[in-house]
Amino acid sequence: MIILQYSLFFSFLISISLYADKISISGTVEHGESGNPVVNADVYLYFRSHLKTRTDLQGKFELAGELTSSISEPKKDKIPAISINNNSVNLILTSPARVNVSVFNISGKKVYHTDACFNGAGVKKILLPMDKLVIGVYIISVKHSLNRAIFRYIHSENSYQGISEISNKNCSTKKACISSNIYSEEFSDILVAVSDTTQKARIPLVTFKQSDIKIKLMPPGVSNSTPGVPLFADNGTYGDVTTYGSPDNPEYSEGGACNYGSTGILYYAAINVHQIPGDFKGDWENGRACGRCAKVSVRARDGSIRSTIVRITDKCPDDNCGIDLGGAPAKIIMDNQIGRYSGEWEWVSCENAQGVSDGPPALHIKEGSNEWWSLVQVRNGPGGINQIRVRKVETTEWDTLSIATEAENFYKLPPQLLQDNENWEIETIWDTGSRGSLIIAGNKMAIENASYELEFSDD
Repeated sequence: MIILQYSLFFSFLISISLYADKISISGTVEHGESGNPVVNADVYLYFRSHLKTRTDLQGKFELAGELTSSISEPKKDKIPAISINNNSVNLILTSPARVNVSVFNISGKKVYHTDACFNGAGVKKILLPMDKLVIGVYIISVKHSLNRAIFRYIHSENSYQGISEISNKNCSTKKACISSNIYSEEFSDILVAVSDTTQKARIPLVTFKQSDIKIKLMPPGVSNSTPGVPLFADNGTYGDVTTYGSPDNPEYSEGGACNYGSTGILYYAAINVHQIPGDFKGDWENGRACGRCAKVSVRARDGSIRSTIVRITDKCPDDNCGIDLGGAPAKIIMDNQIGRYSGEWEWVSCENAQGVSDGPPALHIKEGSNEWWSLVQVRNGPGGINQIRVRKVETTEWDTLSIATEAENFYKLPPQLLQDNENWEIETIWDTGSRGSLIIAGNKMAIENASYELEFSDD
């Protein structure tokens, strides 16, 4: 070990190029209750489904293949030089460029990101807030259209151990050591394991070389299994089903992140924001999930299937969330065995579903709206919103409303509508294909907290 004493923190950096390597993932699968090895369990990568295998008699598995990278070989005469000095990314550019810089902690979570645009060639710098991050090991990714570099950054107050982490590995060359231990932004996948009689294990990976992974497969029903990330299909999701409601004293939805306010909705849920923690690629879709209905199903320990339909009114703050049930569904799905289940949900129409609405489809005007600024949302529709559009009556040109940036699940109305006492037609198009329409004096849409029922059609 090498230890250096400094009065301030010391940063040790090693720069490496990243283009391609071999995927090597291995480990063992055991039964979560008995601890016995699980034989013939299917193990595969979610995004690279062609890489799959089965466990042997000892429950061991190994996945191996090529890591295909999207990074093209840089043109040798135009490679921008990339280096890091203390808290500064240094670039020597030969032409105008956009550069992306991301900082990841050692577990693979992105803790900082910035985009920088440079109009000309020359020496450029991007300052990083490393002094504001906790002491530890970080991975810094610097991306340019013609080059990309990954830096291992060890931030320590009075010592570092960076050299022993990289070079004391019995490698034939220093380059081989670095290659075998890099955390790569370019690689992210989900390791999936399942047998005929168990739930699926779903483990996010941030490295393409990892060994000694230990997976416990739990039987169906409530369990103490480790939370897993959701897996998406064309019309649904497989993932964790949890609850934030009491099965014996269900409460009505308070509207959650969808901003519905206090409601009479008793069948509702919050949905995942992320798939792999921090990627914002979950079912929430920046609020587009608001108002959609999902049929949720889990398999109980006795083999029976329990199902219910819920309306999405909220998003999960938990990175490992799948779908989190509120109100009456907690009792239907979990009875008195509250916990984490593995289950499935698919998008369905809200029409005729029990407890997912507290009135007819309607437009609701946000509080604070006025003749200069007004936001509108749709409540109690048959699904999520594909589009809201407006046109003045007796005209043919429609204007599509933009999603508001001021509040989630609202759309922004144009001032010319808000200040007009003549009739306008407002049409809502849901993702179920159904439509709702309303003809109303434009200035009535400037009245805060007003609600207007939509004429519903299945056209």
